[in-house]
Amino acid sequence: MNRRAAMIGVSGVLAFALIAWLTISGAAVGFDAAVRDAVHSWASPLLTSLMVGLSDTGTDFFMGALGFVSVWRLLHLERRRDAVVFVVTVLAAEALMVILKLAFHRARPVPFFAERPDSFSFPSGHALKSAVFYILLASLASRHWAVRAAAVLLALLVGISRIYLGVHYPTDVLGGYAVAVVCLAAAAYRRMPVCPSE
Repeated sequence: MNRRAAMIGVSGVLAFALIAWLTISGAAVGFDAAVRDAVHSWASPLLTSLMVGLSDTGTDFFMGALGFVSVWRLLHLERRRDAVVFVVTVLAAEALMVILKLAFHRARPVPFFAERPDSFSFPSGHALKSAVFYILLASLASRHWAVRAAAVLLALLVGISRIYLGVHYPTDVLGGYAVAVVCLAAAAYRRMPVCPSE
């Protein structure tokens, strides 16, 4: 398990390095523009409302409230180690996001349907934090593949919503997911326990 987690973590680092290089060198400009235009072409009032709602599930307020309840539940079940792993991993993801945004200081694109956030664009904090939060939470909550698949799907939809709303470039979102892979692999490397056998 540890060897596989280490390999996954290294793969995440390499993926992020490649995405970062493409971003810095300007080689991803055409890709970003093409994907943004394609996603924007799907626009409709109903879809915009849906994407705003999906984006909101990746906010600090929403995940903070859900995280508080989740940690309380883990402690109530005397799963203290799980609670610590969850909190430490989520906080590490937050710290990495801040450090990387400041390091790359990429300006935001012009939004389609939302106000332009004040923070830098690369990597996407919504993509990074929602992937870490929901996938880790699902792995602690259940062994069932459907629960974990739903968490992955939600994280992907959050990333897509950020591209749809126009507040991130596609490479921002991909970079966020790459960092999330590293965070999740680090948690697994520490032999992160999942829920007890049912």
